[in-house]
Amino acid sequence: MSTYTERFKTRLKVNPELLERYEYDARYYGDKNIKNELASAKRTATSLSKASASFSYLRPEQKLALDAATSAMRSLANDLAVLQAWAKHYFAFCELEREREHVESLEQLALKRWNNDANALKFEADLLYEIQTKDGKLALGDWFHGRGMHRDVAREEFSMQISTTPPKKIYSLALNTATLLQHLAEQTAHKSNAYSSKGTWWYVAGWKDYEDYIAWRKSVAGMADSAIKKLSTLV
Repeated sequence: MSTYTERFKTRLKVNPELLERYEYDARYYGDKNIKNELASAKRTATSLSKASASFSYLRPEQKLALDAATSAMRSLANDLAVLQAWAKHYFAFCELEREREHVESLEQLALKRWNNDANALKFEADLLYEIQTKDGKLALGDWFHGRGMHRDVAREEFSMQISTTPPKKIYSLALNTATLLQHLAEQTAHKSNAYSSKGTWWYVAGWKDYEDYIAWRKSVAGMADSAIKKLSTLV
């Protein structure tokens, strides 16, 4: 089972077998599926009880069997009712733990990537935004062509898989940028002429391309800064 269960504190007395069986489900879906099974157990118990009472004659062993089945379903329903309450609180706990772990991973990435350097952070955040624009994609295409790469791809057919899905939660600039990098780091480059009526080739850059591109952009920016500083000393 998950280590979440070791950290989760509750006073509810949950059937250990059911807890082991439903822990994964509760971790990601809460009490949703357990609620359905609880309703099913209650309906089954009611049906068995009505069935037992509806016959004018049952042999003793048949009556015992129906009563035992009814009792078993009621017992299961009671266990599931406790489990449902546990699952609802457990899911909320897991959601908080996942968010805490996610933020920790972003903080570690941000520290490793920029080491509290506000200028380095802004440079990369601006670049990630730029790459998503039309001019940014053209600049990326020019960079590839300048290196003699993918010349069969028109400059306007270059792009990069930077997540445009609105984040569930707005963090600081560092954590929001780290979120984009986490997604981008999982991407691999691919080139194709599929989905093009004219057979036009397109190229989606991957993580390695991005790392090479930002290194080049930093180099260009550094040379520009040096040139400006040099000119300022001549004025």
